[in-house]
Amino acid sequence: MLFNYLNDPNIDTTCDRWYDPERHDLFLYQGNNTNESMNVIGINPNFYNPESANGFDYDMPSFSCVAASRRKTNQIPNGESTSSPCISGDASPARYIAITPNHVLAIGHYYAVDTLVTEGRKHKFYGTVGGKGQQNYQKIKWTKLYKLSEYYDESMFDLPGELAILEFKAAGQNVNPTNDNEYNTSLGDPTYAPDVEIKYPYYLPEILSQYDTVVEKIESFPGIVFGQDIRGHIVSLKFSGLYSDGFNTPKENLSISWRGPSSTEPHGDIDTADLNAPHQGFIDDQLARKEDMGGVSAWPGDSGSLYFTLIPDMGTYTNNSPIFAAQLYATNFTNVLQDYIIPGVIEPYDKKYGTDYANAVWGRILTRQQLGIPEVGACCEDVGAGTECHHRSQSDCSAVGGTYMNDNTICGTSDPSDENSWPCVGDEPEGACCYPEPAGSCDEVMQWECESLGSYQGNFTDCQECALAEGACCMPDGISCEWLDEVACTIKNGKLFAGDDCGDVDCSESATGACCIVWPMETCVDWQTPQECEDGEGTYKGDGVSCYDGICNVIGACCFTDESCQELSWQECSYLAGAYKGDYTTCSTGTCGGCITCPGDGGDGGDGRESSPRNQIKSHPNKIEPDYKKNHIDEIKGINNYSKVRLPNGECVWMDCSMGGCPYPLCRK
Repeated sequence: MLFNYLNDPNIDTTCDRWYDPERHDLFLYQGNNTNESMNVIGINPNFYNPESANGFDYDMPSFSCVAASRRKTNQIPNGESTSSPCISGDASPARYIAITPNHVLAIGHYYAVDTLVTEGRKHKFYGTVGGKGQQNYQKIKWTKLYKLSEYYDESMFDLPGELAILEFKAAGQNVNPTNDNEYNTSLGDPTYAPDVEIKYPYYLPEILSQYDTVVEKIESFPGIVFGQDIRGHIVSLKFSGLYSDGFNTPKENLSISWRGPSSTEPHGDIDTADLNAPHQGFIDDQLARKEDMGGVSAWPGDSGSLYFTLIPDMGTYTNNSPIFAAQLYATNFTNVLQDYIIPGVIEPYDKKYGTDYANAVWGRILTRQQLGIPEVGACCEDVGAGTECHHRSQSDCSAVGGTYMNDNTICGTSDPSDENSWPCVGDEPEGACCYPEPAGSCDEVMQWECESLGSYQGNFTDCQECALAEGACCMPDGISCEWLDEVACTIKNGKLFAGDDCGDVDCSESATGACCIVWPMETCVDWQTPQECEDGEGTYKGDGVSCYDGICNVIGACCFTDESCQELSWQECSYLAGAYKGDYTTCSTGTCGGCITCPGDGGDGGDGRESSPRNQIKSHPNKIEPDYKKNHIDEIKGINNYSKVRLPNGECVWMDCSMGGCPYPLCRK
């Protein structure tokens, strides 16, 4: 179904998406008012109902393990950006999935933070529709945060990504506690919540390499992703991660991500839209409908989106529970569950509280036999320069001329601390290891010997790989350039064009600066390109600008339904269900129904600061010249902080952002 988010047939297709609220919303929301925050009142009983698709049936499992997620509006989706008329301007709440009756998965920057516990934040889970009861729920209160990933300064395991576990206590069935002592049980407790049935997810086997048979299995069938507002859309899952031939890739670096249905956002006429190969193949094989392949990442703020695989005919093993694959920013979940989450979090909880959650989780890890695919093992392969080991099935190993070392054998190393030894007859491969000090130094060693000392360049490489490249180094200001080697260029936060002279490169495309990430935690990231900052849902503070204390402290007027006003950050305003009026706006002496002053409205800039020639808007006569910096380099050399910004009236102008950053969003083509 083609759905217009603004419910306005007179606008163009900008706000059109392939989205049917009655079919694609996992939850039901109270009311239909686009100006108030919508509360969840239950799980949608018509979620992917075959009757709404002319009989097409995915045999969709229960997703009662997904926590309820409120919505700002019932039509316009949540989304951090306010540059589109199709977005509410309010980021969606975090997406949590229960893996035990007292634990959920979460990601670091999207509300897996200490304040959830210290402030006693609450959440809600609804039981399975058609299970023990209809729309029964339990509220939960966070009690502990397990920081598992390198995202945190103090991490248990320093795993790649942002994976975290949140522990909680639950209240009784359909109870809205008046004090925290009422949070004293778990989800689905047979005494206190007998009618709340939670279908905990099943999991895939560990994926041991890019050649693992699990990869082909999950890429052959549709997946479903819950992104903004817990809208479920059909996608294709794909294997990804930091893997490459010539390297022994740690399994925690291997991950699962997803592909959207087309290279462009799926708006406009669905009948004429082209799909990429996996999705069209699903339709041809009668595994999916085109109308269910909506734009998952249509709006900023999809952090924590949940990925499930829809492999058919698995109900015999899963009892109508979903098969969970990964979560955005924790895409390596499948490969860290067994070695880190179960022994590091769940087993200690069992020991402390007398539960048996670990065995239950182990029992929900599917086997390759259950998935109908061959086992894999170590395959020793002659690659010409020597022997490499990869995990393959026996038939795949034979096809590449390798020696199969039996099912479930592991490509270990000669590292004494490795519980799995090198399984092949040929010697374990060596390669170039580039050391950071002195720059350019190198030895040829095995990968495990290099990992703590330098950068491994791949099996059978030589030390020529470690020679320092030299060339034009473009500085973060997007203008200055020096001839440097790669180490010196990195120290200056520049971008190296190896072998090129400064006169032959355009440094304007290499500008970087500070990027303020403000949701859910305010932080500043140095030396991001404008596009990287935008992709990370941040605010770019200008070319050559580095992070400093206070650079991200941006507030504005926040209006409430009683017409009162407070000056808050936009995330504080959103949390309090207010209407944010824009960065640097202020509360007038009247009500929010009256005047809101903005920078430039008065002689002091509207924010109490005195005007300064270096803080004034610099307008080019035609307002839109894209190469202003190159054509006026002499005029601005020594300042190097001009950025093109969009004023509240929509006009794009150049502004000197050297005094506290740009108070307006950047213009984009």
